[in-house]
Amino acid sequence: MVAADVCPNCGADVPSHVRDCVRCGNAAGFPNVRAAVAAAEVAALDRRVQSAYSSAKAAGYETVLDDFGKVVATSSTAVIARPLMTLQRIVDNSNLLLMNFYKEVEAGGRTAENNDWDKGRGQIDGLINPNYYKELHFAALSLNGEGVRHYGDFHITLASNYISDRASVFEENPFKFGQRHKIVVGQSCPPGYRAPWGSRGKLAQAKLFPQLTKDSKEADYPAILINQATSRGEEDFIEVHIFGTIGAGTIERIVAYEPKGHERHIWRALKRTLDAAGIAVEVRS
Repeated sequence: MVAADVCPNCGADVPSHVRDCVRCGNAAGFPNVRAAVAAAEVAALDRRVQSAYSSAKAAGYETVLDDFGKVVATSSTAVIARPLMTLQRIVDNSNLLLMNFYKEVEAGGRTAENNDWDKGRGQIDGLINPNYYKELHFAALSLNGEGVRHYGDFHITLASNYISDRASVFEENPFKFGQRHKIVVGQSCPPGYRAPWGSRGKLAQAKLFPQLTKDSKEADYPAILINQATSRGEEDFIEVHIFGTIGAGTIERIVAYEPKGHERHIWRALKRTLDAAGIAVEVRS
């Protein structure tokens, strides 16, 4: 039986994968957020956080773990890394929206790559976020404006006030999570590995406490939150799931690595557009 919530307007059961009540059409909440605030999820995450604190206290870095959670809770943002042309597309035309992998494939704008990731991503995303995964954008939780570098040289920070109500956070890349927990078709995702946006600091504590020490400083936190790794597919990060649309108006900041070759001219023109729109740009070499 599919889990259901109750419509706050008419009291009807709302299937877990829909946003609006199927009886009265009233907004019932974003499915990924409703999943993250389910009682079993909250309780399981709390147990993980308590275990993290027990370990940190025994090792003498309880105050560091507390500080880490507070910094992530107050300062982290959702960042999507993309190539230059993807960014140009939505910035140069305010009517265009950022498309996720599934929408691009359905629209005929790209094909899935012939690798294990693209062959299996739909299956595992469907297990983690059943029946609504195609409506999600996937970002990385970041403390320094950088997403996963292997995904692109242009890192798009989404304005938190435009996504906080529709965003949830998940332990890691679902593909790696599925392999780690040996999830198969028909099984549910184990609880305690997702949280609503407002609890992202707790999920970071539960996951990353082993990476902290009593000598850890705030300057170390960004690299702990996102391990960029040296090869694609080995990165480790907390994934942000954002329901709905993302356009140029959702962008708060761009961290860009200076392109080479003919893309330099495209980037310079695009940067002028970003500056005119009041979007902060930081260029790194």
